[in-house]
Amino acid sequence: MIKMIKGGVTAAKGFCAASTAAGIKYQNRQDMAMLYSEVPCAVAGTFTTNLVKAAPVKWDQKIVYESKKAQAVVINAGIANACTGEEGMRYCRQTAEKVGELLPVPEDQVLVASTGVIGMQLPMERICAGIEAMVPALSGETESGHAAAQAIMTTDTHEKEIAVEVMLGGVPVTIGGMCKGSGMIHPNMCTMLSFVTTDAAIAQPLLLEALQADVCDTYNMISVDGDTSTNDTCLLLANGMAENPVISEKNEDYDRFCEALRTVNEYLAKQMAGD
Repeated sequence: MIKMIKGGVTAAKGFCAASTAAGIKYQNRQDMAMLYSEVPCAVAGTFTTNLVKAAPVKWDQKIVYESKKAQAVVINAGIANACTGEEGMRYCRQTAEKVGELLPVPEDQVLVASTGVIGMQLPMERICAGIEAMVPALSGETESGHAAAQAIMTTDTHEKEIAVEVMLGGVPVTIGGMCKGSGMIHPNMCTMLSFVTTDAAIAQPLLLEALQADVCDTYNMISVDGDTSTNDTCLLLANGMAENPVISEKNEDYDRFCEALRTVNEYLAKQMAGD
C-alpha cells in the first residue's frame, strides 16, 4: 500500500534542504538550492543521452559510478555550466570544495546540478556565497523542501514535488522528490532535473537498477521532439535512516520499493509534461 503524504525532498528521515537568492542570472528570486543528508547515502543517477554533456553531468556520473555514495547536492538555476570546457569541471570541483569547507562531506560525495543558459561561465563568487548562505539555513521542514523546489525552476510555471510512504519489512519508508522542466521542447533551455530522496536501506547496485528501469517508463517518455538537454539528470539518494531490513536482493521489499519509486517518478514526469 503506497500512501501519499505531505512534502517533497525533506519528507524522508535525515534529509534537509535550503535555498537562496544568489543573483546568478535572475534578480530578486531564489535561484540556488541545496540538499543534505545527515549520513552518507547510496546514490543512483541517470543522465542525458545527448552527445554533448554539461560539466555537472560528467561530475555526477563519476560520483554515481565510482564513489557510489553522496551526502549533498548543490543546484543552481540561470546558467547551465554547459559547453564551458575545462573551466566547467573546475566550477564543479570548487562547488564541492566549498561544501566540504562548511560541512563534513568529502568532495567526491557532493553532487552538482545546473540549469539555464548554455555557454555562459558560472559566477563562482556568487555560487560560493550562495553555499555559505544555505548551509546554516538547512532544515528538514516541509517548507524548506518546498522552497528548494521553487528555486530550481527556469521555464516552469510552478514547482513540482511529491512524497509517498510505503511499508518495507514492516517499517514505514518514505520517498520524496522534486523536479523542474516543462517538456524537452527546445534543447537550450528546457533541462529536466529530478531529485529523489529516500530513507530506505537498499544496496547501491539495486538502487541504480531500480532507477534505470524506472526512468525508461517515466521521464524518458515525455520528450516532445526527441531533444534531450545537455544537462538532463535524475538523482536518487537513499540514506537508510528508516532502518528497514536492508534490501540486498530482489525480493518482495525490492518490488514494493520499485513500485513506490515509480509512483514518485511518474507523478513528477506527468507534472513536467503538463507544464
